[in-house]
Amino acid sequence: MHRAPSRGGTVFTCLALACACACAQVRPEPDFERARELVLESTGLRAGFDPAVGVADEGVLAEILADGLSLAEAESLALAQHRGLRAAFWDIGVAHADWVSSRLPENPALSLRLPLDGSSELLEGILAFELLDFWRIPTAAEGARAELDATVLRVARLAGEVLAETRSAYAAALAARARAEVAEEHLALAERLADAVADLAAAGSADALEVSLARGPALAAELDLSAARLAATDALRALARGLSLSAPAESLRLSDDPAAPAEPTLDLDAAVALAVERRLDLRALDKAVEAARARVEVEDASVLGTLGAGPVVERRRRGGHDAAAELEADLPLFDRNQAGIARARFELARLEQVRAGAVADVAREVRGTLERARTASRAAGLAAERLLPEAERALDLARVSHASGRASLFVVLDAQQRRLEARRRSIEAHAEAAAAVASLELALGSPLPAETLQAPSRRP
Repeated sequence: MHRAPSRGGTVFTCLALACACACAQVRPEPDFERARELVLESTGLRAGFDPAVGVADEGVLAEILADGLSLAEAESLALAQHRGLRAAFWDIGVAHADWVSSRLPENPALSLRLPLDGSSELLEGILAFELLDFWRIPTAAEGARAELDATVLRVARLAGEVLAETRSAYAAALAARARAEVAEEHLALAERLADAVADLAAAGSADALEVSLARGPALAAELDLSAARLAATDALRALARGLSLSAPAESLRLSDDPAAPAEPTLDLDAAVALAVERRLDLRALDKAVEAARARVEVEDASVLGTLGAGPVVERRRRGGHDAAAELEADLPLFDRNQAGIARARFELARLEQVRAGAVADVAREVRGTLERARTASRAAGLAAERLLPEAERALDLARVSHASGRASLFVVLDAQQRRLEARRRSIEAHAEAAAAVASLELALGSPLPAETLQAPSRRP
């Protein structure tokens, strides 16, 4: 005679399962915080984005921009406001939800057979659980956790890319503003030259051809000024777009002056080793490979299909009830999950090759960006410390010679023109150096150590 399970034992089992499912809650906040810590580690700055808080309103932004936008404020806004970065943070929430889901077994299936016409005396109830789930869950959860970790690392890496773009855009906007100022001085100089030739013509010392030739550079300088002003506005628009600012670019004022570029002295092999160790995208690929290996194990375990088991309770109309166990399994005669297993293995092989190629790409990238940063900082140092001072000295000498009557006004104007050209080249060299250093830090996946920076050398 079968003994019926006690009602108390059945209720306890149901409550235990319900509590286990209720404990599975999606709370990705610790993963958001982990991403912010990784951003701090790789950039030296902490991401200010909080998924529970929207972007800053116009009043807050207006207060920040009231006294001009500094580079530090631009970096902070980029890490808090950038739309692409904010959207990427939600990928962490998606991956966290997938991880929570991977730890839960399938819901049990309940089937009831209730006679409706009175012809049968049997009432039957079956509660079936998928047993193989409990075997596959640990591996599936391990893979989902690795994918979650990879997502956190990818988002933190994206923050570093956003920060590098912001620094380059800020330097480009400063350079564009300075070039517009040079263009204004160039126009004033060209107009002064044209006026001087016109005065000579009025005195009978120059003809109409010389007057016409003098007016040409002034007209060209006016066109150059219009182009420089447009380029300065475009550079501000690019910066505002990266910061997700809706204010007109014309109203955006930058408060920082360009800082003197520093030359990185990091050894090449040490730089490559540092990048391989610190690059978050490489660590994300490691986690992706780990997740792919777990998926192979899960697919291998799926060869058996499904195996369901559960209690069967039968109750008869005339009294009494019986309890039994039921077992139900798929017979893997045709589909043994060959395609799923092969796909998982192909994906693992692909990711392993991507990881190996990424290490080689990082080494090449570090070599290229390190050499570029060194060359650009040296060029900026040469322009700032030798080219520009030499042009200033030549202009001073020309003015002294003109005042003593040994040189004409045109010698002074030519010296002023050379000084403006030296300023323009110094501005461009500085912007290139700032962008190169930002690219190098992104390639390294870490801020440059202070001991590896020095004042730029004067070698060309």
